[in-house]
Amino acid sequence: MDGRATIFLLTMFLACGALAQSGYEFKVKQPGDSIAAGANAERTTFAITSRSGIGGGTISLTNGTWPKHVSVLLKGFRNLESFSLTTSRLRASGSLKMSGKIPFYLVDASGRFDSSEQPAGYVEIVVQKCDEGMEIMLPPNLLADSKKLTMGWIDAYRQ
Repeated sequence: MDGRATIFLLTMFLACGALAQSGYEFKVKQPGDSIAAGANAERTTFAITSRSGIGGGTISLTNGTWPKHVSVLLKGFRNLESFSLTTSRLRASGSLKMSGKIPFYLVDASGRFDSSEQPAGYVEIVVQKCDEGMEIMLPPNLLADSKKLTMGWIDAYRQ
């Protein structure tokens, strides 16, 4: 293999690696907040930092598919008073105290959510304290068939 072929293959390898990692686009509502993706053998984690502890953001899938196992890490949070997760199919909202039994609402025929009605059911979203803050563990495949996840959060005891 000559030098040009080696450089070409190396360039293609690096480009493919970059594409594999660029499957998400992040937007946050508050200046100074951020979202970053990380993965290990078990799951993909979206780590959120929020200066005020109150905010929101969107994770959009730009290519590929959502991983089966997803969690959201709210870095520096001490007591998650409230969070909401919205996909194209459902909206769930809860808190640390509601961990494991979070009410959800389904989209209606017009594409809207009516939170004034009784929830469609309860989903096992586990919220737990960890060394880095609060972790929200989504059930497997919750994000399947959606192109984006919109979130909101409030940390109760932020100073």
